[in-house]
Amino acid sequence: MATAIITGANRGLGLEMAKQYAANGWHVIGTAREPENATELQAIDNVKVMQLDAADDASVKSFAQQLGGQPIDLFINNAGIFGPSEFDRQCDRPCQTGKRLEE
Repeated sequence: MATAIITGANRGLGLEMAKQYAANGWHVIGTAREPENATELQAIDNVKVMQLDAADDASVKSFAQQLGGQPIDLFINNAGIFGPSEFDRQCDRPCQTGKRLEE
């Protein structure tokens, strides 16, 4: 059985992709920042819900360690960050993805 990771799978497009892939026989690892609140995702057969905050390096490292050497056939990076980050608010010139743009 093929395995897909779908980040941000607790709502919206991520949730629908998790439903579709699971319905088509895939084993889905769906991630959410707060998996205990991802009740709709938890109710889908063939879905394992795991904690992941894609904006937090420690969370990403922990997620990777929990996967170990498990083969992954498809990775859909659907997780998003809403609004500007604290770093972006502190920049004295335009910023993009947490890094200063070079002039």
